[in-house]
Amino acid sequence: MSTQPEYLGKYILRERLASGGMGEVWKAFDPSLNRVVAIKLLRADKRDDEEFVSRFEREARLIASLRHPNIVQIHDFDVAYDAQTELALAYMVMDYVQGQTLKQYIHDTARKGRFPSPDDIVYLFAGAGRAIDYAHQQGIIHRDIKPDNILLDQRLPVPHPMGRPVLTDFGIARLLTSPARTAVGMVLGTPLYMAPEQAQGNYEEPRSDLYALGIILYEMMIGVTPFRGDTPFAIMLQHLQSLPTPPMLLNQAISPALSAVILKSIARAPEDRFASAAQMVAALAKALQVAVPEGIADRPFVVSSPPPPIAGVEYAALPGRVPTQVVPVKSQVHLGSVEAPPVATLPTGKSRSTRRYHQRWRISAIAFMCLCLLALASSLVFHFLPGQHNTPTPAAIGTIHFAATTHAVSGNYDLLDIALSNIPDPPAGHVYYAWLESVGAESEQPHWKLVVQHGQVAMTSLSYPGYKTLLLAHSLFLITSENSSVPPDVPYPALSAHLYYASITTTTVTTFPVLPCPHDSSSTACIAG
Repeated sequence: MSTQPEYLGKYILRERLASGGMGEVWKAFDPSLNRVVAIKLLRADKRDDEEFVSRFEREARLIASLRHPNIVQIHDFDVAYDAQTELALAYMVMDYVQGQTLKQYIHDTARKGRFPSPDDIVYLFAGAGRAIDYAHQQGIIHRDIKPDNILLDQRLPVPHPMGRPVLTDFGIARLLTSPARTAVGMVLGTPLYMAPEQAQGNYEEPRSDLYALGIILYEMMIGVTPFRGDTPFAIMLQHLQSLPTPPMLLNQAISPALSAVILKSIARAPEDRFASAAQMVAALAKALQVAVPEGIADRPFVVSSPPPPIAGVEYAALPGRVPTQVVPVKSQVHLGSVEAPPVATLPTGKSRSTRRYHQRWRISAIAFMCLCLLALASSLVFHFLPGQHNTPTPAAIGTIHFAATTHAVSGNYDLLDIALSNIPDPPAGHVYYAWLESVGAESEQPHWKLVVQHGQVAMTSLSYPGYKTLLLAHSLFLITSENSSVPPDVPYPALSAHLYYASITTTTVTTFPVLPCPHDSSSTACIAG
């Protein structure tokens, strides 16, 4: 679309909210009903493509027929025409949902090692699961389930601060793709969340949506998706050929039962996955020892225990570190053939030996509490003694400097210089990456693989495609240790992998010191935002 019109039919376009490969989303106003709406503008074919217009109207009418509290309601749809480009501007008018996307929520929680509570996880997946099952019952497959397409509605009060999960873009992928175009290799969906059968061109399997939901569950429990790569094809190949690293090996708080649920949800063969989202949510609730949500059918099923890593088997190459902050997953429970470990129990009788046992236990507990209080008091006295609580500031290991090319717009800095000293070589199988993280950025965030020579890093004139300026206020320069076999697209969330940082608080200066990340797990210095 060459121009951005102020009006689209009777709707007044006010603000572009998002833009992607399928089109744009606008915040708009409907003067006839005096309400704010969201409009999805779809990238379409030439206006003389009658097959597209008829298919759009047919599919849009089917999508608009969906009526579910966890699915964005479609109110109107039409096809307009741009006289200059002769493009058909297909659009759908829907509820304007006030709240962030699940992608941003994951960025602010799991990506930073702060995992949601079991109650929040079950609430989120129960809402999304109900929507998926309902749409499947109506004969509609989403085909592009991903965190960007799950909105967290804040319009009405709900028991969970995250908001009510609402799915959007149902059927959009199919709506924009004719069978002929699919046959010649057009890929539907997003590679990070794409089911193996979708990577092979099969888009008619409903359990592909459940696979994508399982990938999101993996991401929320670990901080990253199980399959990553530097190209869409590389990621799709992993879905087809690699096994995901068992979640319990990456997050020490994940029980075998929960790990089994996650792995079953992303099984390579559709018949090995859960038969419905409701079944998946019921299993998830049991594994987390949370009550099965109302309206979720609790049907019996068997989940095999996740096998230990097998030599010679190709697993997805994720770093083997565990997060420093883990979700407070409750104790392990029996789930199918996954057995909980034996738990020692106290005698229930009132024998004399039992009473003596409890008395000794109480005395020991009281003594331990007294020692803890004494240690706390000593630390407080030491803290408030003059000159005793000054923590030395760590020495900088180098600097980063922002520069500009001759064709950069005034005030923009599109180059970065990195100069560091006394850097140890990365551990075997790992490599260092430098990142520029800016909160709320929707596009890929700049990152570069670092080269360490004799303890020195000297890299100059680094640029990044698509970025007119690299210097952004309230952003973070971060160096992490990453697995050398998989080019990362996000920094590994475990704080133990965050090594050095520079806080970029202003754009009035261009040089910033690089410091070691604090070892204090409560510090947020090495976390964006």
